[in-house]
Amino acid sequence: MKPTIKGRRTIMRQFHLCYNDLCKRQSVMPLAAVMAHQKKNMLRLSGDRLTYEEWVPVLHALSLDNSLHFIGVHSTHAAKTGNSVYAHYAYT
Repeated sequence: MKPTIKGRRTIMRQFHLCYNDLCKRQSVMPLAAVMAHQKKNMLRLSGDRLTYEEWVPVLHALSLDNSLHFIGVHSTHAAKTGNSVYAHYAYT
């Protein structure tokens, strides 16, 4: 059974539900790293571990999101080169 338009809007504004829906449409398994902090309304992951194709549903879901309180993306590659980079954005 397909969700109603109102239900669809709710799904698309919540990151983890939207991400699951996008993965299902693309026949891709949702990544455990993306779903790890679902109950805390946060996204924290290592950008190095995602392939180009895996970024597509993540970025699309982020563009529609209104629910995340914290987004953290870190890179271990940057730390190895001497540029210690850890960027995060907090939404209140």
